Amino acid sequence: MKLISRALSLLTVIPLMLGCQSQPPVDLSQDTDTVKVSQEDAKKKALETFELFGGRLKGELQDALKDGGPVNAVTVCKERAPALARQVGEEAQIAVGRSSARLRNPDNAPEGPVADYLAKYGEGPAKEAPVAVEEWNDQWMVVAPIPTGPLCLTCHGEPETMSAELKQALKTHYPEDEAVGFKAGDLRGVFWAEIPKEQLGDLKEAPLKDGASRNIKTH
Repeated sequence: MKLISRALSLLTVIPLMLGCQSQPPVDLSQDTDTVKVSQEDAKKKALETFELFGGRLKGELQDALKDGGPVNAVTVCKERAPALARQVGEEAQIAVGRSSARLRNPDNAPEGPVADYLAKYGEGPAKEAPVAVEEWNDQWMVVAPIPTGPLCLTCHGEPETMSAELKQALKTHYPEDEAVGFKAGDLRGVFWAEIPKEQLGDLKEAPLKDGASRNIKTH
């Protein structure tokens, strides 16, 4: 529970980021020296990775808002979020992405268990959305909620609360934007991670940086 709380507190700033590309899982075809990955290990690894991603995004978003306000944050997120997603995925040796029932970036459209999760929880309060782990395509798919926090409402709240400059920035970068009209506590979207059920080496030994914990209990 502690890890989930820490991860979700960081994820309240994540809805400001506006693009995220996934990183392919490790190719297991060239090596037979693999180990089985349990459902609990996959869940723990995914939450640690979401926490790491959230910490990095939080720092960059805070700097962007301080330096140039919401319009600057839109630009920084569009440019930096994909790079951070790839970077974190490579370090953790898993695929990581985001999605939502109301997309800002159509490239983040949900599939499989992510689509099922959003169909069930996507328009409700984040507190009612669990961390889910499902089997999909011989992998573990871990899905965790992204709550809408007060800061998120700057770019994801009611359009009438946004400045003309911010509206124009969103229209320029995301002409098909649907990710507005949220209220604090809503489920803004989700993080997802695909983790192979067999992994080269020990999943728990995959490198984690920035002080992400390996010994935190989850439920």
